[in-house]
Amino acid sequence: MDWTQPPTTMPRVRRSSPAPIAPHIVPNQIKGVQFTNQLQSFTSSHKGTIHYWWPNERTNSNHTLANTSDYSLILSGSSVQIKKPGLFSVYAQIYFDGNVQGMYQYKILSSYEGKNSRVLAHCATIIRVKGYEESCYTSALVSLGENEMVWIDLNEQGRRINLDVGRSFFGLIKFQ
Repeated sequence: MDWTQPPTTMPRVRRSSPAPIAPHIVPNQIKGVQFTNQLQSFTSSHKGTIHYWWPNERTNSNHTLANTSDYSLILSGSSVQIKKPGLFSVYAQIYFDGNVQGMYQYKILSSYEGKNSRVLAHCATIIRVKGYEESCYTSALVSLGENEMVWIDLNEQGRRINLDVGRSFFGLIKFQ
């Protein structure tokens, strides 16, 4: 066979039975919580953590992680403390108002007892024209341990964030 030329015919693959398209997920094996912010907007005076996250009331159901038994919000809603370890999808969207031209970025971080933080996900966007708006969404599938803290950190100061419901949010989905 000449590997320098594309094949003229595709090889046939025989299957004895159809392959599954996606793994079977039972709804009771997934629980999540989404947080929105209590403020409408926020301009960072310094690099650092976004505060005042609160569970979104619209996501309450049988599939919601329970506050106190599964997680707890601490430090004025700036961090989520995991109560039961497991595999989580951690996600966030931050909506930037574009008050400054340049780079806008944040990280989802975690740590045990405030030591040795690790980056779970990073999101970056550029606003080339002052006044334009831009959202930045990121997510990661990670294993989180008991009492591990998760939070969002801004990388630049002086950035205005629109915290209206649906524009900026932060959440966790736990796979059982």
